[in-house]
Amino acid sequence: MRRKGRKGSLGAVGIEIRQVDPDDERAIRDFYEIYVTCGRQATGFIAMPYAELASVIREPTEDFAYTGFLAYDGDEAVGEGLSAAYLRTNLDQARTTPRVLPQHRRNGIGSALIGHLEEHARANGRTTAVTHTFWPVQYGPEGAGAPNVEFARKHGYPLVLVDAGRRLWLPVDAGLLDELTAKADPAYEIRVFAGPVPGELVQGWAELDASLPTEAPTGDTEIDAAPPSVLAVRDRERRQAESGQQQYNAVAIAPDGDVAGYTAIIVSAADATAGQWGTLVRRGHRGHGLGYGLKSAVIRLLQRDRPDITAAITANALTNTAMVAVNNRLGYEIVDYVGTVQKHI
Repeated sequence: MRRKGRKGSLGAVGIEIRQVDPDDERAIRDFYEIYVTCGRQATGFIAMPYAELASVIREPTEDFAYTGFLAYDGDEAVGEGLSAAYLRTNLDQARTTPRVLPQHRRNGIGSALIGHLEEHARANGRTTAVTHTFWPVQYGPEGAGAPNVEFARKHGYPLVLVDAGRRLWLPVDAGLLDELTAKADPAYEIRVFAGPVPGELVQGWAELDASLPTEAPTGDTEIDAAPPSVLAVRDRERRQAESGQQQYNAVAIAPDGDVAGYTAIIVSAADATAGQWGTLVRRGHRGHGLGYGLKSAVIRLLQRDRPDITAAITANALTNTAMVAVNNRLGYEIVDYVGTVQKHI
């Protein structure tokens, strides 16, 4: 039986690309199975549990409108594409991510999906497509010869920023955490909490969250900071709660009461690996050891509440020397590279 969904284009021979109907549970399940299979092969980590991915396909978030596509060979789903169109800023851009099951690669399916995603983005007024690609460490930070990088370049997506994917085995020794905590200026309060951001901190958190994409190194990526949005923070927290994720947080409070820095780790109920999300210290508060204080504090909280978590992963731009120094001291090791690629469409 044919899956429901908007009829799409024919790409590789015998392949039909169809938009995922938000009401078609089977199509969303097929989409998620491909997402999991390809994600585990690329990084070993699944960023979104099923409930969250299904939620974003069914309704926009505060920041993005998501559209899913499936590539079918007959009735078999063999690849998928996800388009995420910015809603609050960068209105000329869409994040476009194609994935093809390993056994069906090198048959033109990925190329067909990229073309289809670009057409969708253009039809919605987008002129720039951005995505990420991963490659093993043996290809080096430039990714020369790495299949994913060469595939992106072939389709007009040059590398504009390279991050090192890093893994930290847990638990971290308590003595090391004490040593790193002591690097933070005692004039600042490091406060930790699990779950939603307290009301008295949420505006400062939202300001840091909105500035992270441009305050962190961006290379040649064309991106603008979004206006701070408490609604966006609360929307993300709601979706995390609905999908069984837990967030562990640390903030640095300046002597004047401002939120000077933050960091967050996300744990999914279905994974023994935690995802270290953004860490940022405001420009006027840098040089006080707050990166060390924040990261050591949130890891200590995670290890106390979730001793079953065996590792944390993160990614940092190679040019982000301050954060690389913190991660190196904690014991993070490079396990792969992730590149941002961008194309004017």
